[in-house]
Amino acid sequence: MVERQGGFFQEYLNHPRSRWYYNLLSILLWPFSLIFRIIVFLRATLYKIGLLKAQKLSHPVISIGNLTTGGTGKTPVEMYLMEVCAEMKLRPLLLSRGYGAENSEPKVIRTSDDMKELPDELKMIHRNFPDVAIAYCRDRLKAYLLALTKFEFDLVLLDDGFQHIQIERDLNIVVLDSKAPFGSKRLLPSGNLREPRRSLKRADLVLINFKSRDNFNTIKALNRVIERPLLAGNYLVSEIISLQDSERIEVSKLSGKKAGLLAAIGNPASFIEILSSLEISIEKSFLFRDHHRFTVEDMSMIASEAESAGLECLFTTEKDAVKIENICFIKPPVYVIKIKFRLEHGADRLTGRIRRIAPETS
Repeated sequence: MVERQGGFFQEYLNHPRSRWYYNLLSILLWPFSLIFRIIVFLRATLYKIGLLKAQKLSHPVISIGNLTTGGTGKTPVEMYLMEVCAEMKLRPLLLSRGYGAENSEPKVIRTSDDMKELPDELKMIHRNFPDVAIAYCRDRLKAYLLALTKFEFDLVLLDDGFQHIQIERDLNIVVLDSKAPFGSKRLLPSGNLREPRRSLKRADLVLINFKSRDNFNTIKALNRVIERPLLAGNYLVSEIISLQDSERIEVSKLSGKKAGLLAAIGNPASFIEILSSLEISIEKSFLFRDHHRFTVEDMSMIASEAESAGLECLFTTEKDAVKIENICFIKPPVYVIKIKFRLEHGADRLTGRIRRIAPETS
């Protein structure tokens, strides 16, 4: 049983043809998608002919983005790139819009002192990579200029940067979900495409995210369609920890339990598939819209319904854990599934492209 709390439009955007009323809404909104297509085309044209100019930063820029409205796994890929940078002795700056930030002023962080101000995804990244500088603002150029006065770094990782063409980039990476690489195949608001598929011509590398699957047989077929250099990888479960006491839990201790799911992410289906790969069966799900800010009332409702359903435990994502850890209940216990992205095909190609643009380090 899956319960989506306040996420009608997110569910519609992720699966606009999955139900008859979603499909009807998609058809009714199709004329607005034509208007959106014209706006996207005119904007790209203005930059192409030079009437609008992209800003060249004084550091190499690696952009990580996608074609659809969330759910492709950009954040784990960004964290993987941070590991790659560390191995190459490069110091990255993560430059983000900071979705969910409470104010519009540029912010920078490199210590744990200002953790409370960080949006959920950036907080998760900071916990895993405390030495990586982070700058965020709706105006990413302002955030970059502030970071220049605070930190020393070698290159910029531009979060969700494919559509942010105001900033020039030296390496343009687009992440696609292998299950639905072009989303619903309709532009916003009729579907979940942020740009037409032909926009992939701007990409230097296209990364196919197979998430919990390890079947890469579709790469050749996608390569014929995309006609860009392809990389491919998937998620690995790095560990499972108890949210209440941070104790590491073995999967064998969780099998057979009557379990529930708590998540507020763009595409919960991939998380459910990861749990299934661990032979964890979900009896009841509490699904909220992406970036949902959990309240004490939310958690009280979940605890009550979990008890009524006889659930022995709940599973959540690392991204959600940072939002609920201070308001979470004791029973049932909540376990955090921590995942890592691993590149299975094209790792040498990726590191080679980074070496070409990165400054020499001692």
